[in-house]
Amino acid sequence: MKNVVLLLGSFLVLLLCLGCPPVEEPKPESVPFSVSGTVYQDGVATEKIANIGQSTNILMKEPGVVILDFKAKTSTRLIYEVDTTLEIYYKDEFGSDVLWVSLTEDGPIIQKCEKSSAELAFLALVFLAGAVHVHGGVAGCVVGSYPVVRGVQEGRHFQVEVPFSPAAKSVVARVTVREGSEKRFTHTVNLISPIPIPAATPFSVAILKPDPDAILVEGQEQLFAAKAEGTSESVNWFWLFADGSVSSGGQIVSKVVSSDLTGEVVVFGSTSSGRLDWDTISVSTTSSGGGGNDDRGVEITAPIAGTTVSSNNILFNAMLLGNEVPASVEWNTSDGSYGANQLSFSLPVSTFGLEPGTWEFWVEVVVTYDDGEVFSNEISFYIKIEELPPPALSAQINTPTDGATLLLNQEITFEAEVSGGVPPYTSHWKFPDGEQRDGLMVKKTFTIPLSEGYVYFEVEDAVGQSYKTQVLVKTGES
Repeated sequence: MKNVVLLLGSFLVLLLCLGCPPVEEPKPESVPFSVSGTVYQDGVATEKIANIGQSTNILMKEPGVVILDFKAKTSTRLIYEVDTTLEIYYKDEFGSDVLWVSLTEDGPIIQKCEKSSAELAFLALVFLAGAVHVHGGVAGCVVGSYPVVRGVQEGRHFQVEVPFSPAAKSVVARVTVREGSEKRFTHTVNLISPIPIPAATPFSVAILKPDPDAILVEGQEQLFAAKAEGTSESVNWFWLFADGSVSSGGQIVSKVVSSDLTGEVVVFGSTSSGRLDWDTISVSTTSSGGGGNDDRGVEITAPIAGTTVSSNNILFNAMLLGNEVPASVEWNTSDGSYGANQLSFSLPVSTFGLEPGTWEFWVEVVVTYDDGEVFSNEISFYIKIEELPPPALSAQINTPTDGATLLLNQEITFEAEVSGGVPPYTSHWKFPDGEQRDGLMVKKTFTIPLSEGYVYFEVEDAVGQSYKTQVLVKTGES
């Protein structure tokens, strides 16, 4: 199926590239605009670039958006016309060389109401699979997610937004400014992906649910779930369904089945470093539940669909419909199979080995009766793992002991022990004569006879916790 997607992408690129303008642009005699830029990643400005030249390369290590800011150098009443084109150079594994796009002042150039699902899926390789994170479920007419020219002050000050994903080899934005029919200058910025370092483990994605060639019941809710292997990075997801709908951002997607859903389901997964893979399955739909005993069935009552579990244990519970006892009960989750032949059981959250954060899970229960008829129910829910506070920091002075008498003019070892907290530690000693030393173990010689005072030890850990302790020492004649 991947070959089909690649051929489709190449065909679309060929259509879009017909009539492309020449790559080489003559250099202008004058440059009436100054150009600066700002790099945004996850909505945060990470780099500002002043005085961008007429042809500039910008290295982009992460997904993001570059906003180019054009300002007229002199005050003028002239109204400049702005014409911008974008060239997306794909990596070799995507099966095509370049996608050429013309930008307008009307806002986003790609909208679901204007582009087919196939075109959206192809463009997802660069945009939705990396640079653009669409929130809120299904992506309809996605506003502000694609390259756009924003005009300010009638062409004397304008901005060009160019998204970038490491899934692309490079993205070239060419901005041409005209005064009437006369071209004044062309500015080119090339967003370049760094040379990739081959990963030790191949990156791959796979659709877990439903099974290939599954028959989905119309009118019922169906979960679509995927997994990624070969990466510790977060993965951005893009789903494409046969009914023309798309969904971005979620590893698990819930849809109400309609007859239009019959056909191919495609999922793309991409990491922030530009590693990308996809998987496809075919499904069909039916208007009936398959006949059989309508009194039988099963429903999951815990966890409740769509809720967030934040306790240390998760209760899984299913309720049978009808009075007949099934031959077997099987539970499947995002992380594996548990609780065989039980309608109710619980698991510690630690079973799943999750890092702090909120994680989406799916769970399915399948009951099989003696006559071979199978019923199932599945839901999605969330598991919230709280960030645990760091262990309390403490310390003790092992030598010398409290109240010890120290011999004059002899080197004495002071040693402390630290526990808890978050390494690395910074430790500090302060002596009665005002001398100070750093470290867990230090040596000190006392010269003042028949005196006493406190030796203080203080330690601070990597998160700012501090602890202070002390011992009383006395000096005696040697």
